[in-house]
Amino acid sequence: MSLRQNVKNMVWGMKMKIRRFTNEGRKEWSKLYKEIFISIDKMTPNRRSAKEGIVQGYNKDLQKKVEFLKKDSSFSEEIPKAGNLEIKDYKNSYDLGCAIDAALKDIPYKDLFNDLNLWDCLSLNLFDKIFVPGKIKGFMPYRYVVDIDRNNSMRHLIRGPWWAVNRYGENAKIFTYTEVYQQNDFFEQFVKINSLRELKVIAEVCMKLYYDKESNRSIPGTSKGTRGGFARLRDKISHYNKIKFLWKMNTNEIIEMLPSEFDKYKI
Repeated sequence: MSLRQNVKNMVWGMKMKIRRFTNEGRKEWSKLYKEIFISIDKMTPNRRSAKEGIVQGYNKDLQKKVEFLKKDSSFSEEIPKAGNLEIKDYKNSYDLGCAIDAALKDIPYKDLFNDLNLWDCLSLNLFDKIFVPGKIKGFMPYRYVVDIDRNNSMRHLIRGPWWAVNRYGENAKIFTYTEVYQQNDFFEQFVKINSLRELKVIAEVCMKLYYDKESNRSIPGTSKGTRGGFARLRDKISHYNKIKFLWKMNTNEIIEMLPSEFDKYKI
């Protein structure tokens, strides 16, 4: 079968058959993104202000290498029971997470979560969606190549949104309202703390307190250290978890316990 035929089989219309890297394929992607990272880093005096460096560093030669690796099906393999992923301009990371979750619905969670070859293959195939020079400000490798470090593993721009949607359903919106190429501050803070992410009800608490349904995003400032904001909620939940059995409490019961500094968000 020719390379062109392989590509045609992987992509039909606006849908792509989800595949996973072989071990060798993931090594090639990791090596290629390292090359991209080094090229950008050389053009970036300050990583906190990398927008221009990303545009300059992601040169035409690297773009060609990305496209070549995408088309080389010898570095990937089919996944039994995986569906087709609709390729489109996703509204936000929630939209992307829902699309991936739907395409993988017939595969058990335990077979997906730690399949790094899957997540990084999706990262490559959706690279033009999640890596957008001129718009993105960050280029750290953990965004595009899964880093198994506990603090970084969910910062992957494909794996993170899928996990949030798979675990929290519509309540994942508070963590995934951002563009697909952006990190979400709420999500980054939330997933670092086991006591929060293991309690599904806390995602609903965050939605009720901090999500503005009219603007489809969090209320400005609530992800930071403002009174009644997420940082204060995190502290309160950590305290309550030591003296109350939160696992048996519903969303409204937890919100009612919160002190007066949260009142403006309880409405």
